[in-house]
Amino acid sequence: MGIYEYRAAFKLQNNPFYALIMAAMMKADSKNSLKLRTLFPEIWEELKRRNQALGGMIGAEAAGRFRQERGGSCRILINTQKR
Repeated sequence: MGIYEYRAAFKLQNNPFYALIMAAMMKADSKNSLKLRTLFPEIWEELKRRNQALGGMIGAEAAGRFRQERGGSCRILINTQKR
């Protein structure tokens, strides 16, 4: 590690913690990925589920209860599931 990594981390400090962990998992080599998966198994499982889900949305998000950003404007997703 060096000054480049420090400065990059400094720029990222206002991002949500879990987003940083997920990003680190996406970028990590096999050795560091194993470390992260061991330390944060719940985040790893969610990341795997989101990678397999359409648009990364799971649970209530996929059911259309949240807004999704598209091209600078928001639209409400329609729940097409029968209850």
